[in-house]
Amino acid sequence: MSSSFRLFSGRVLIEMYKVKLMKLKWIAPILPVLALAGCGNYVNVESQGKSGISHDEDGNISVHMYICGDNAVDELILSGGFYDGPPGTNNPALGMLKTSNPESGYVVVNIADPAPWEVVEPINLPTEQGKYIIANPRLVDKGWPIPFAKEKYMPSVSTSVGMLEGIDPGLVMRDMYTESTHVFGTAEDFVEAGQQWCEDYF
Repeated sequence: MSSSFRLFSGRVLIEMYKVKLMKLKWIAPILPVLALAGCGNYVNVESQGKSGISHDEDGNISVHMYICGDNAVDELILSGGFYDGPPGTNNPALGMLKTSNPESGYVVVNIADPAPWEVVEPINLPTEQGKYIIANPRLVDKGWPIPFAKEKYMPSVSTSVGMLEGIDPGLVMRDMYTESTHVFGTAEDFVEAGQQWCEDYF
């Protein structure tokens, strides 16, 4: 191979390398943004209140919600634990309730007697001690699901049947996976905790 050809080939490779570097230089700054936005790292997720769950002396279950500011809830989705359904399924549906008049502030939905809320999917709560109940309230305005925007949500509350039955009737239980102490206290204590949360974060 002649020296002139080697020199020409070397220059071509250098120019190709420069082009690649320019492309990388342009795209490198946006890669972290795209990656993190895709993972949700740049989305400002805001909890808009508190959720709890209780039972009365007759075993009827109620979901308690304290919603901050001008937010409102209009839907309550009930589901089971990850492994509670038939093989090959996860988090079986336990029912759904809706209201045509979204509610704010302190809201209680008695699953057995939910009026003015309506049952739109049949309620089928488990009775076995080891089964789970997960209540997911839905905000009317859940925000904008795009990078850099605020994503509003109401926290869910989950418990096992056995754990819920283990607390005194009337006491409101926190989510079993996120709190070191599992009981807010009475309904009044729950309201106070909700009000304090809203004052602290909004």
